[in-house]
Amino acid sequence: VLCKYLDKFYLIYIDDVLIYTDGDVKKHREHIRKVLQKLKEAGLFLDIKKCEFERKETLYLGFIVRAGQGVKMDPK
Repeated sequence: VLCKYLDKFYLIYIDDVLIYTDGDVKKHREHIRKVLQKLKEAGLFLDIKKCEFERKETLYLGFIVRAGQGVKMDPK
């Protein structure tokens, strides 16, 4: 469904999606819109309670992903 954008501005593992952009909020919102549109076209939806938007840091698959600093293991 999202192969067109894979590794360009999003990652996916099973049902975990991470959309990333290099510091440009307008561009990031466009990336979010594209991913959500493709999911909708395929009849797939996200659980809004599990979504986080416009975060500079997030936990993804046991890693802490931080804007401008990269990825490190979650110490927990």
